[in-house]
Amino acid sequence: MYFSLLKQDLGNIIKQKIHQLQELHNGVFFFFSTNPRQND
Repeated sequence: MYFSLLKQDLGNIIKQKIHQLQELHNGVFFFFSTNPRQND
């Protein structure tokens, strides 16, 4: 019982982290796509 709860918590945490990484990646990609680098 305890281990299944622990596994569920870990799964939720991992999902949250993946979601945060996706949001960060999307933000960075959007930033670079809308702001072309000036120093090429």
